[in-house]
Amino acid sequence: MISMINIIRSLFIIIILSSGPAFLFAEKINEDEIYTLEIDELIIKQDLRIFEDNINWYFMLKGFDGDNIRSYTKVIFNGKESDQYDDIKYLIWSYNYEHLGYIGKKEGKYHAVIDNKEYSKAYENIYELVVGSGRHKAAFCVQKGDSYYAVLDRREQESYDYVDLLTFSPDGSRFAYRALDGEKYFVVIDGIKHKSYDYVDLLTFSENSQKFAYRVKDEEKYFVIAGGRKQRSYDCVDAITISPNGKNVAYKAGTKNKCFLVVDEEEANKLFDDIYQITFSPNSKRIAYIGDKNEQLSIVLDNFIIQEKLKKVKYDEVVTLQFSPNSRRFGYIVEKGPMKIVLIDGKWSNEYDDMDLLTFSPDSEHYFFKVGEKTANREMYYLIIDGNRTRQYNHIKYAVFDQEGENVAYIVNDFDREFIAINKKRIKSYNYIYSLAFFPDQECFVYLARGGDELYLVKLW
Repeated sequence: MISMINIIRSLFIIIILSSGPAFLFAEKINEDEIYTLEIDELIIKQDLRIFEDNINWYFMLKGFDGDNIRSYTKVIFNGKESDQYDDIKYLIWSYNYEHLGYIGKKEGKYHAVIDNKEYSKAYENIYELVVGSGRHKAAFCVQKGDSYYAVLDRREQESYDYVDLLTFSPDGSRFAYRALDGEKYFVVIDGIKHKSYDYVDLLTFSENSQKFAYRVKDEEKYFVIAGGRKQRSYDCVDAITISPNGKNVAYKAGTKNKCFLVVDEEEANKLFDDIYQITFSPNSKRIAYIGDKNEQLSIVLDNFIIQEKLKKVKYDEVVTLQFSPNSRRFGYIVEKGPMKIVLIDGKWSNEYDDMDLLTFSPDSEHYFFKVGEKTANREMYYLIIDGNRTRQYNHIKYAVFDQEGENVAYIVNDFDREFIAINKKRIKSYNYIYSLAFFPDQECFVYLARGGDELYLVKLW
C-alpha cells in the first residue's frame, strides 16, 4: 500500500574526495518511503527519468488478490497507484519523459492508460501505443473485426486492412503511421494519406521534429523519401539516420554485393560489404559509422577511415561509437578476440576482459568507462575516470556524471547488497538500487531503492 507518511531521513556528512582536481563534496541523503510491497508482490519493471524540474518514476508490480488465485498487474507512477489489471503491455514514456503510458487489460477489454488514468474507452483489442510530448497526448492501434485503425487523442482515424508503426515527432506536434490497403502500403502523416507502394517502413523524425523520412520498396528497388522528396533508387537501403538539426539525412545504400553511405543524396566513395551504427555528432557537423569489408571492420569518421598509428589493431567487433556533447571528442570500444579496448581521442587503453558504459561528461572535459577483469575466482569490475581507476567491486550496474562533470556516481552490487559510490566513497546500502540519474534542478543524484519490502526515492547531494 502507498505510505500515508513519507519517512525522510537526512544524513549530513562532509567528505573530502579526490578524483582529478580536488573539491569539497557535501553528502546529504534524503530518503522518501514511496511504497510498501504487499506479500507476494514482485517488481516486473521500474524506471526513473528527469523532465525539466520533475523526477518521474514508476514501478510495475505483479501480485495476487486475497484468495491468492487471480493475479493482477499494476503501476505505481510518481506515488500514485493504478487500478489492478489482468495484464499490462506497451509500457512506454513520452519522448521527453513527461508522461507514461501503457495498455491495460481488464475484464477482457483493453484501455489506453496515460499517467495512471484510463485515457480511452474499452476496446476489444488495442495494440501499439505512443505517448506524446506536446500537442498530441497519445495514439494507439485498434482492431475491430477485420478492420484496423489508429486512435489519435481519442479520435478514431480512418480504418484500413492494417495499421502500425505509430510515430510521434519528438515535440509531439506531428503524427505518422503505416497503413495497408489491399496489397499496398502507405504512410499517413498528420492525417494526410501519401502515395502507395509495395512496402514502406523505417518511419523516422529528426530530433528537432523538422524532418520526416521513411524507406520505400517499389518494384524490387528501395529508396528514401525525406521531407516529402523521393531520393535515388538502389538495390538496398537501410539504417535511415537524421542529424539532430534535421538538415541532413544519412543511410546505407548500394547493390546486392557492395554498399556505401549516402548523405543528402551524395554517395560516399568508400565501398563496404555492410555498414552500421551511423552516428551524427550532437552539433550535426560530424558523422561516423562502421564499415565491414572482407570481414575486417573500419571506423569511418568525417569520411576518413581512422588509422590507428599508435597501435595496429584488427578488431572483431565495434561495440559503440560515442561523440562528446560538444562534438569535439570521439571514442569507441572494440572487441579483439576475447578482450576489449577503448580508444578516446586517438589514444588506446589497455586490453580488458570486459568493457562498456563509455560516457563523456556534459561539459565534454571528462570521461569514464567500466572495466571487468577476471581473477582466479571471479570477475571484478571498476570504473576508469579520466585514466584513474576506482576500487574493484563484484559488479557495477550503471554510472552517471553530475552536471559539472566533477563527480561520478555509480551503482555497485556487493553480492547480497547494493550501494551508491561517488568517485571512491561508498554511500548507504540497500537490497537493490535502480535507475540512477542526476537531477540538475536540485543539483543532486537521485535513484530508486529497495530495502526489505519498502521502496524508496533517494536524493543524494
